[in-house]
Amino acid sequence: MTKAITIAGGGLAGLACAIRLQERGVQVTVHERKSYPLKKVCGEFLSPGGWQRLQELGAEPFLPQAPTELRRVRFYADESHSVDFALKPFALGLSRHAMDTALARRFQQLGGTLRENSKYEGEADGVTVIDARGKPGLPGESAWVGWRAYLPAGAAPTDFQSVDLVMLPVPEGYCGFSRIEDGRYNVCLVARTPVVINQLLASHPVLAGIADRLEPFAAIASFDFRNYPGPGRLGDRRSVWPPLVGDGMSRALSAGMEQAQALLENRPPRRTSTLGGFILAKSLHTLMMSAPLRQVGLRVTRVYPRIAESLFRTTRVG
Repeated sequence: MTKAITIAGGGLAGLACAIRLQERGVQVTVHERKSYPLKKVCGEFLSPGGWQRLQELGAEPFLPQAPTELRRVRFYADESHSVDFALKPFALGLSRHAMDTALARRFQQLGGTLRENSKYEGEADGVTVIDARGKPGLPGESAWVGWRAYLPAGAAPTDFQSVDLVMLPVPEGYCGFSRIEDGRYNVCLVARTPVVINQLLASHPVLAGIADRLEPFAAIASFDFRNYPGPGRLGDRRSVWPPLVGDGMSRALSAGMEQAQALLENRPPRRTSTLGGFILAKSLHTLMMSAPLRQVGLRVTRVYPRIAESLFRTTRVG
C-alpha cells in the first residue's frame, strides 16, 4: 500500500485510523477544520469495548483524568415515574473533547502531521485520501436538533447521587445525563424541529430544576438520519445510529481502526457492528419517542430488570 495517506477529518474515527496507520510506518497527514479541543454534541458515554480501543491506541496517558465508572441507570417514562437498573458490565463517562485531544496528541507523538484549522481542499495525485468528515449536509429541511450542556459537580439533584446515567423524555425528543471524569454531568438532548431549547428544559421537572445551573457547550442546528448518496465516509454509516442510544464514540473508534487494518491488508473494511445491535438501538430510540411505549418499558423493567440490562449491553458495548 501507499506510504503516504491524507485523512480529511480529525474526529474519533479519523484519528483512530491515523494512529493505527502511523504505528505501522505509514506517513499520515490529518486535516481538521477546527482546533482542539473540538466542540461536539455527544453523550460522552464510552462502552468497555470503546475504552479498550482507546487504550490500544495509546491515548490513555494523554487524558487529563481517568474516566468515571457508570454503574446504574435511571429511566424516566414521564415526568414523575422512573425505574433504576444496573449497567452490566459498567461503562465509562469520558468527555469527548478530552478524547479527541488525547488521540490528537498521541498521533503527533507518533510523528503524524496534524493540520488544525485546515479545511481539506484536495491533494496531489498519487496520495490516498480517506474522507472522515462525517455525514454531509443534505438538501431540504433536516428533522432534528441537538444540544449539549454541562451540569457542574455538586449541582445535580440529590436523588441523582445513586445513579450515573439518566434518560428522560422531552417533547418530540429525549435527554440523557451522563456523569463524566471531573464529576460534572453531560446533559445532551435531541428533538424534532422546530424546538425552543428553553421550552424543552422547562418541559420536565428534572430539567426545570437545574436549567439555571446548566453551562451550554455545543449545539447542532439541524441533522437527520437519512442516507446520503455518493461515496461513503469513514465513521458515518449509511444506516445512521440514533443519538444517545447507540454508543457512537466506541463505534467511531472501531470504524477507524478497522479502516486502517483494511488498508494495511489491502482489503475492503469489514462491518464493525451487527444488524441486531442497530435494530435494538433503533428500538430504544422509538421507545424514548413514544409515551405509551415508555410506560410499557417502565412496567417491564420493574418486573424484569435483566431485560433492560440486556438491551443496554447489546446496543452499547461495542
